[in-house]
Amino acid sequence: MEKRDSREILFKNKTRAQEKFRSLMEDRSEAECNLDFNPWELTPGDLCGVVLTLFCKLDLVEFLGLEPEAFLDFILAVETKYLCNPYHSFHHAVDVCNFLYYSLSELGISYCLSQEDILTLMISGLCHDIGHPGVNNLYQINAKTQIALDFDGVSVLENYSCRLTSELIASFKLFQCPSSKCTTSESTLKEWITENILATDMAFHFSQLADISNILEEWPSTAPRSFCPNDSGIVSGCEEELVAEPLRRKLCKLLLHAADISNAVRPWTLCKSWSDLVVSEFFHQGDLERVNNLPISPNMDRINANQPQIALDFEELIVRPYFEFLADFIPTCCVFLENLSENRKEWLELKSLVPSAARRDSVDGALTKAKRVSFASGTVLVPARFREDARHFSSDFSNGFGRRAFSRTASLLRNSDKRKGFLPGQVKGFGKLLDDKHIVTAESLASALELLSIESPTVS
Repeated sequence: MEKRDSREILFKNKTRAQEKFRSLMEDRSEAECNLDFNPWELTPGDLCGVVLTLFCKLDLVEFLGLEPEAFLDFILAVETKYLCNPYHSFHHAVDVCNFLYYSLSELGISYCLSQEDILTLMISGLCHDIGHPGVNNLYQINAKTQIALDFDGVSVLENYSCRLTSELIASFKLFQCPSSKCTTSESTLKEWITENILATDMAFHFSQLADISNILEEWPSTAPRSFCPNDSGIVSGCEEELVAEPLRRKLCKLLLHAADISNAVRPWTLCKSWSDLVVSEFFHQGDLERVNNLPISPNMDRINANQPQIALDFEELIVRPYFEFLADFIPTCCVFLENLSENRKEWLELKSLVPSAARRDSVDGALTKAKRVSFASGTVLVPARFREDARHFSSDFSNGFGRRAFSRTASLLRNSDKRKGFLPGQVKGFGKLLDDKHIVTAESLASALELLSIESPTVS
């Protein structure tokens, strides 16, 4: 359902936004900027005030040469372009911005990015689902909607959001202020925003996972790596020059995708609330598909799907491997894995309460071929090999070291581009142990590495 864009609502939202902004800036409160942030407790106007606060605290509004009032008008315009969906709403956009701010400020990631990087990353987070109609790319393609036709069925909703974002930026002349401190061209900034938003398409999830692995090797040893402020608030190594632009661009896309799938790493109450909204939107799409005689998308049939298993699949196949690799690169991200483990226990408890007739174990039923699975951020084709690996280590590994070591070693030995230094027999032997299910715990992994004379990967 579309939002009403009336003058009265806009004025009310602007007034609330100004009040919220003044309140947050006056007491410098961090209450709205942590993993406990709950956007559903705030009005749309309040949320706009929160976003303005985040951009100001990152010095982005001043960097653009704008007054807060002028940038608030842009935020309000973005809010009106979001639709009233259960999940893909302005609330989700603000939540993503909050996660990005937390990662940049509390985890120290801002120290390895330029101000232009941070600016385009935050705008991308704010706008990444703008115009989302509450049904995913697969629905758009199967229903042959106009949006799908406009973009030839490729990253349909992401391209649509890019188009709307570009139009808003042009309308507000966001990058054209004479007093702007930005030295990067407007066309380049728009290009970076487009790249960031397109990277949120779940179709690219596994290439993003590979990018995290690659960035571990490509990141210069002299560049900031700890991302951990000391007592004075300074990150060790931040006096070094920034790494090359391609690496920074890659990191921005990785961070935005992490923010987009971060619901599962929030404290349990929030995790469950977001999941409720996800399945509500899922089942609505499934109902539409049934009525219109379209194939019912994975996880969207309210008759056969169940929420705990959807959440467990999301955690096991998507979120945990991604954040394990991310924590290898940015050790402070381990905080997310703690919540993820606690939430898994809660979902397993809820799953045990589901009647056996309605229960399914996982998407691992047919391991001989890839499986298409739908999650909040989109539909993804999960490779059979990856699903089997994920099942091995997420069901039995009790500590982060075992999971990350397993994940990195398995990736290292299976990726032909990364096998340098390993003998063919080592690669074959490791694969055989995986196939025969001899590697299912951290201890058995260590034994396998020793048996094959493979050095255990370094895990932070």
